[in-house]
Amino acid sequence: MESIKIHYLSEPSKVWTVDINSLKKNYKSESEYEKLNIIGEGTYGIVYRAKNKNTGEILALKNVKILSNNEGFPISSIREIRILQQAKHPNIVELKEVLMGDSIDCVYLNMEYCEHDLATLIQHLPAPFSESQIKNVALQILQGLFFLHSHYIIHRDMKLSN
Repeated sequence: MESIKIHYLSEPSKVWTVDINSLKKNYKSESEYEKLNIIGEGTYGIVYRAKNKNTGEILALKNVKILSNNEGFPISSIREIRILQQAKHPNIVELKEVLMGDSIDCVYLNMEYCEHDLATLIQHLPAPFSESQIKNVALQILQGLFFLHSHYIIHRDMKLSN
């Protein structure tokens, strides 16, 4: 039986074991998506621009990095999934679903794809944003942050590239 271990934050010695085969029956597989290119890489994994083979939809596939089988599924990833499932707002990237890979250490987050991040947009602008554009962007960021804060969620990685 292929399984993955999830450690409880409140009791690190307590482990929840999940049967991967039963999960695969209920979740879509990453094989339904074609990885087009890498769009980001960080502490928690690699993010790919991908295409749904059935619908042609372009999306972001975030590979959740699992450090070792002994450590189990990262609690930070569980938190991110839980928060993204709750954070339904037009100014927050949508988590569409959690996907299973072909192996035990392969879990993906299927997320809304954003063509540009603010950092790249600013770098490639022929002219600076106008005052009204700055106000519009700031308003959208603040609306997203207000939504998070009103739900007792703190975004701990605010930067132009996010």
